Amino acid sequence: MLPETLHVPAAVLFLVGGVLSCFLGQRTFRIVLGLYGFVVGVLVGALSGYLSGTRDTLIQKIVETFWAFPPILLAIAILAFFGPSLTNVIIALTIQRWIPYCRIARAQALMLRSREYISAAKIMGGGTIWVLRHHILPNLLASAIIIGTFTM
Repeated sequence: MLPETLHVPAAVLFLVGGVLSCFLGQRTFRIVLGLYGFVVGVLVGALSGYLSGTRDTLIQKIVETFWAFPPILLAIAILAFFGPSLTNVIIALTIQRWIPYCRIARAQALMLRSREYISAAKIMGGGTIWVLRHHILPNLLASAIIIGTFTM
């Protein structure tokens, strides 16, 4: 027999289990949002920084346009336009989360594109996607992961 202090009503145990599952479910949802934002931001930022010129300016103007809107207002507008569904909620909440990753990845890609091994890869016939995948992305992932750990 348990001491009196350890007797807990079944309703309290059910409530605690429900709260715990809600907490874990929300935490998983937040991690998924962060990962989508991470992937989109790093890819767009790396492409923007590597291409530079008018394409970089165009991509950065799009980034600044997304950054100008308040996140909740933009999410409400997206959900009102596309309708309420889980996919649309993920898209609406990811829209604002990719911008810090994009800015960090762009800055790193601008720095890396002037390195000698990037020039050598281009001279040897490496295309844009190949250089991005084999040289730019692996070298800028460390900075993006550090920013990701602070934002999650």
